Amino acid sequence: MTEATIARLADYQPPAWRVRHVDIAFDLDLDASEVDCLLSLEPDPTQPPAELVLDGEELELLAISLDEVPLAADQYGHADGRLVIPSARGACQLRTRVRIRPSRNTRLEGLYASSPGRDADMAHHPARRASAVSGVARQRQSAG
Repeated sequence: MTEATIARLADYQPPAWRVRHVDIAFDLDLDASEVDCLLSLEPDPTQPPAELVLDGEELELLAISLDEVPLAADQYGHADGRLVIPSARGACQLRTRVRIRPSRNTRLEGLYASSPGRDADMAHHPARRASAVSGVARQRQSAG
């Protein structure tokens, strides 16, 4: 069992990227749901340049494209709940298609089965740079 993470306001840093618009579509199934997500993103000009890093736990990445161009496996990193796209530099559109398994998840975040203790994240999303903060529910940001 893991210890609870303590989030302190003093550790918060604004995200390096802004989400300008989100289009999301669900193909729902209790055992294997698929989520297609199109994020319109732009770097925050008030922040130092940084690679695009998105958080999303228990997501099986099925497809990824940047500005309508599919990315090869060597053009992004996907491990430990993080999706990293080093080639994203300016305003762009990132499309991901992921599979989640609501009936197997137990975190009560994102899309989850109605039975107590079942859950899954819905899509990758921008990470916030607070080193003491982890977990998708604490890292949500509004689009716009």
